[in-house]
Amino acid sequence: MKKVIVALAILAIALAGCGVSKSEFDALKQENEELKQELAKFKKAQQADADKDKLVLTMQLMKNISAAVGSYMIDNSVAPESLSDVGAFHIKDMPKADGWGNVWRYFRYGKDKDEYVLMSAGPDGAFSWDPEGGNYDINAMPKMFGDDIVLQSGFFIASPVSENYGIEDKTKELEKKLDEEFSEKLKAIEEKNN
Repeated sequence: MKKVIVALAILAIALAGCGVSKSEFDALKQENEELKQELAKFKKAQQADADKDKLVLTMQLMKNISAAVGSYMIDNSVAPESLSDVGAFHIKDMPKADGWGNVWRYFRYGKDKDEYVLMSAGPDGAFSWDPEGGNYDINAMPKMFGDDIVLQSGFFIASPVSENYGIEDKTKELEKKLDEEFSEKLKAIEEKNN
C-alpha cells in the first residue's frame, strides 16, 4: 500500500509539471482505484477456483483412505487404530495431508471399534469441529466452506457447500462416482477372500 501512495505522489508531481489539472489527476486516480478493485475481484475468483480444486482433491483422497480402511476392516474386523496401521496391501501410498497441506485427523470409536471418523481441517487449516468420545452433535457440524470436511465410516457427514464456490452438484457427483468405485473395489476384495 505504501508503494501505491508513493507512486501516486510521484505521479502527482510529474503530472503537475506536465500541466495536468487537478480534475484530470483525480479522474486518473479514480480509474486507478477501479482497476485495483477489479484486480482484487479477479484474484478472489482465482482463489475460489484453486480452493474448489483442492476441495475435490481432498474429498477424493478421503474416499481413497476410506476404501483402504474398509479393506483393512474386512481383514481385521475392526477399524485401524490409526491411519499408519493401514498397510501397503490396503493402499499403495497413504496420503499424509489434504489438498491444502493439512494433516488428517482420524479416530475410531464404537463398542466394537468398527466405526471411524476421518477429518480435514479444510482451507482455513483449523479444525472447527472436535467431537470428544464419539459425541457427534449434528447441530455443531460444519456447514460452510472453510469448515471441516468430515467422513464418518465411509460417508461424508460434513463437507463445505457454498453458493460462492458453486460446488454442491460437483461434490454430489464426485461422491456418487467414488461410492461406485469403492463398491467395486470392496466386491473384488470380498471375491478374492472367498
